[in-house]
Amino acid sequence: HVDAPKLLKIKTRAFQNCANLKSANLPSVVAIEGSGFAGNESLERVISPKLTNVGVSAFSNCTSLKAIDLENVETLSYRSFLNCSSLEKDVYLPKLTSARGTQIFKGSKITSFIAPKVDNIIYEMLASCTSLKRVEFDSLETFEYGLLAGCTALVEAKMPKVKNLPSNTFRGCTSFEKFDFSNIESIGDECFGRCSNLAMDIVAPKLETMGKSAVWYTSIKSFTAPNLKTIGAAAFAHNRAITLIDLSSVEVIDGQTFYNCSSLAALIIRNTTPPSLTGVEYFVGASITQIYVPDEAVETYKTATKWSSFASRIKPLSEYEG
Repeated sequence: HVDAPKLLKIKTRAFQNCANLKSANLPSVVAIEGSGFAGNESLERVISPKLTNVGVSAFSNCTSLKAIDLENVETLSYRSFLNCSSLEKDVYLPKLTSARGTQIFKGSKITSFIAPKVDNIIYEMLASCTSLKRVEFDSLETFEYGLLAGCTALVEAKMPKVKNLPSNTFRGCTSFEKFDFSNIESIGDECFGRCSNLAMDIVAPKLETMGKSAVWYTSIKSFTAPNLKTIGAAAFAHNRAITLIDLSSVEVIDGQTFYNCSSLAALIIRNTTPPSLTGVEYFVGASITQIYVPDEAVETYKTATKWSSFASRIKPLSEYEG
């Protein structure tokens, strides 16, 4: 046991690999530097009500850690709680403003992560937290790729100020069910890739760009994006549940976009100028029999480059009965 009522800072590696250390009472400590308690496999509890800064690998591989005071923490760093496999809790960090690093809680069993003030997040911060079910970031506007990739238990994420979703943000979140797309302007490569439980009717009024494989292997039912201009390769591929895609401003559709969308019955494109088709195999494996376009543009589409190959499917929008 460590009892240090007046100590303000734990220096680098100060208590690293102390095999028999089970608890620490640190009522005045405000900072724990790199690897301060790393490798203490017997450490179960840390009392640290004033802790504000947690350094790189500060508690990494503390496999018995079950309780620690985090309510005043402002900064987390790389691998702060890596492989803390006994840490099963809802993490609420009302004062956190910066999370500077990857794998901060990887290998832990945290079930929720709520940080209403955080505005600085490095890539893959919560990646592979396989027990994490819910996250909330009320103030977050930007972050880097892979933030929640591989969080297989994640059901919901709230990020009301985020406009641009980087690549791999939710990749492999196989339990993910819902997300608010109302403010989203871009979706990066494989952002929702293999989110197999995502079965929403998505309406994204501000969305302008979708990256490669952005929502492939999901279960979304319909997709409406009136301002979407660019769709990356295989963006909707292998989505066997989607029945309708409704677009109004699309300019570029890349190859294999609708590949193996076996339930996609109708594609609506409301702009009079045919989008450019790049790549190949746009509709292979898709069940699209009707491509609806503005009545006055039917002949333009039927004779346009590459669109002419699908002339028999192109119909006037006035015939759509959905």
